[in-house]
Amino acid sequence: MEILSPLSFKQNSNRSIGEVTRSALIKIGVPESYCRNFDLLSPIQIVFKGGICTNISVENDRLWFWSSFSITENQILTNIESILNILTQPVSYAETDRVTIGKNTNGYELKALINPRIFSDDSLFIEAIESFYKTSSNFQTLLDYK
Repeated sequence: MEILSPLSFKQNSNRSIGEVTRSALIKIGVPESYCRNFDLLSPIQIVFKGGICTNISVENDRLWFWSSFSITENQILTNIESILNILTQPVSYAETDRVTIGKNTNGYELKALINPRIFSDDSLFIEAIESFYKTSSNFQTLLDYK
Protein backbone atom coordinates (compact mmCIF):
# COMPACT_ATOMS: atom_id res chain seq x y z
CA MET A 1 0.00 0.00 0.00
CA GLU A 2 1.35 3.41 -1.00
CA ILE A 3 1.03 6.23 1.49
CA LEU A 4 0.20 9.54 -0.14
CA SER A 5 1.85 12.67 1.17
CA PRO A 6 -0.40 15.73 1.30
CA LEU A 7 2.73 17.81 0.76
CA SER A 8 3.78 16.11 -2.47
CA PHE A 9 2.72 17.88 -5.61
CA LYS A 10 3.11 14.82 -7.82
CA GLN A 11 0.84 12.73 -5.60
CA ASN A 12 -1.90 15.35 -5.41
CA SER A 13 -2.29 16.75 -8.91
CA ASN A 14 -2.94 15.48 -12.39
CA ARG A 15 -0.89 18.35 -13.89
CA SER A 16 2.83 18.89 -13.52
CA ILE A 17 4.26 21.74 -11.47
CA GLY A 18 5.65 23.12 -14.71
CA GLU A 19 2.23 23.15 -16.40
CA VAL A 20 0.55 24.87 -13.48
CA THR A 21 3.37 27.38 -13.07
CA ARG A 22 3.45 28.23 -16.79
CA SER A 23 -0.31 28.70 -16.93
CA ALA A 24 -0.39 31.00 -13.90
CA LEU A 25 2.62 33.04 -15.02
CA ILE A 26 1.07 33.63 -18.43
CA LYS A 27 -2.12 34.84 -16.71
CA ILE A 28 -0.15 37.47 -14.76
CA GLY A 29 1.48 38.76 -17.94
CA VAL A 30 4.73 36.83 -18.27
CA PRO A 31 5.36 36.27 -22.01
CA GLU A 32 4.55 32.72 -23.09
CA SER A 33 7.92 32.42 -24.84
CA TYR A 34 9.65 33.06 -21.52
CA CYS A 35 7.64 30.35 -19.79
CA ARG A 36 8.35 27.78 -22.49
CA ASN A 37 11.95 27.56 -21.29
CA PHE A 38 10.95 26.91 -17.69
CA ASP A 39 12.51 23.51 -17.05
CA LEU A 40 12.16 23.27 -13.26
CA LEU A 41 15.90 22.63 -12.99
CA SER A 42 16.70 26.30 -12.58
CA PRO A 43 14.65 29.08 -11.03
CA ILE A 44 12.50 31.37 -13.08
CA GLN A 45 12.79 35.05 -12.21
CA ILE A 46 10.02 37.60 -12.44
CA VAL A 47 11.07 41.24 -12.06
CA PHE A 48 8.15 43.39 -10.98
CA LYS A 49 7.85 47.16 -11.15
CA GLY A 50 10.15 48.70 -8.59
CA GLY A 51 12.84 46.12 -9.29
CA ILE A 52 11.58 43.43 -6.92
CA CYS A 53 12.77 40.11 -8.28
CA THR A 54 10.75 37.05 -7.29
CA ASN A 55 12.26 33.66 -8.02
CA ILE A 56 10.20 30.52 -8.45
CA SER A 57 11.90 27.17 -8.10
CA VAL A 58 11.09 23.54 -7.44
CA GLU A 59 13.08 21.43 -5.02
CA ASN A 60 12.16 17.93 -3.86
CA ASP A 61 8.69 18.10 -5.44
CA ARG A 62 7.90 21.35 -3.60
CA LEU A 63 7.48 24.90 -4.89
CA TRP A 64 9.43 27.81 -3.44
CA PHE A 65 9.15 31.57 -3.93
CA TRP A 66 12.18 33.64 -2.89
CA SER A 67 13.70 37.09 -3.28
CA SER A 68 17.30 38.11 -2.58
CA PHE A 69 18.36 41.38 -0.99
CA SER A 70 21.88 42.82 -0.84
CA ILE A 71 21.88 43.78 2.81
CA THR A 72 24.22 43.25 5.72
CA GLU A 73 23.71 41.68 9.09
CA ASN A 74 24.12 45.14 10.60
CA GLN A 75 21.20 46.43 8.51
CA ILE A 76 19.11 43.51 9.75
CA LEU A 77 19.97 44.22 13.38
CA THR A 78 19.40 47.97 13.00
CA ASN A 79 15.93 47.39 11.55
CA ILE A 80 14.99 44.25 13.46
CA GLU A 81 11.72 45.59 14.89
CA SER A 82 10.38 46.61 11.47
CA ILE A 83 11.71 43.45 9.85
CA LEU A 84 10.03 41.29 12.48
CA ASN A 85 6.76 43.07 11.75
CA ILE A 86 7.10 42.18 8.05
CA LEU A 87 8.07 38.57 8.81
CA THR A 88 5.00 38.04 10.98
CA GLN A 89 2.51 39.25 8.35
CA PRO A 90 0.53 36.45 6.67
CA VAL A 91 1.53 35.38 3.16
CA SER A 92 -1.24 33.62 1.24
CA TYR A 93 -0.58 29.91 0.67
CA ALA A 94 2.84 29.87 2.32
CA GLU A 95 3.16 26.63 4.31
CA THR A 96 3.65 28.48 7.58
CA ASP A 97 1.55 31.46 6.49
CA ARG A 98 4.77 33.48 6.72
CA VAL A 99 8.01 34.07 4.86
CA THR A 100 11.33 33.16 6.41
CA ILE A 101 14.59 35.05 6.17
CA GLY A 102 17.92 33.37 5.56
CA LYS A 103 21.48 34.31 4.75
CA ASN A 104 22.75 33.75 1.22
CA THR A 105 26.00 34.52 -0.59
CA ASN A 106 25.03 38.13 -1.42
CA GLY A 107 23.13 39.11 1.70
CA TYR A 108 19.78 37.73 2.74
CA GLU A 109 16.69 36.26 1.13
CA LEU A 110 13.03 36.07 1.96
CA LYS A 111 11.52 32.73 1.02
CA ALA A 112 8.28 30.83 1.29
CA LEU A 113 7.46 27.17 0.81
CA ILE A 114 4.18 27.18 -1.09
CA ASN A 115 1.25 24.94 -0.20
CA PRO A 116 0.34 22.45 -2.97
CA ARG A 117 -3.33 23.55 -2.73
CA ILE A 118 -2.54 26.43 -5.08
CA PHE A 119 -2.15 24.02 -7.96
CA SER A 120 -5.87 23.28 -7.99
CA ASP A 121 -6.62 26.72 -9.44
CA ASP A 122 -4.41 29.21 -11.30
CA SER A 123 -6.04 32.09 -9.42
CA LEU A 124 -4.68 30.66 -6.13
CA PHE A 125 -1.18 30.58 -7.62
CA ILE A 126 -1.59 34.21 -8.69
CA GLU A 127 -2.83 35.16 -5.21
CA ALA A 128 0.17 33.41 -3.66
CA ILE A 129 2.72 35.18 -5.84
CA GLU A 130 1.01 38.55 -5.36
CA SER A 131 1.05 38.07 -1.59
CA PHE A 132 4.73 37.09 -1.64
CA TYR A 133 5.53 40.08 -3.85
CA LYS A 134 3.75 42.42 -1.43
CA THR A 135 5.86 41.12 1.46
CA SER A 136 9.08 41.39 -0.57
CA SER A 137 8.15 44.90 -1.66
CA ASN A 138 7.48 45.96 1.94
CA PHE A 139 10.87 44.55 2.92
CA GLN A 140 12.63 46.42 0.09
CA THR A 141 10.78 49.65 0.93
CA LEU A 142 11.93 49.35 4.54
CA LEU A 143 15.54 48.92 3.43
CA ASP A 144 15.34 51.81 0.96
CA TYR A 145 13.77 54.08 3.57
CA LYS A 146 16.29 53.41 6.32
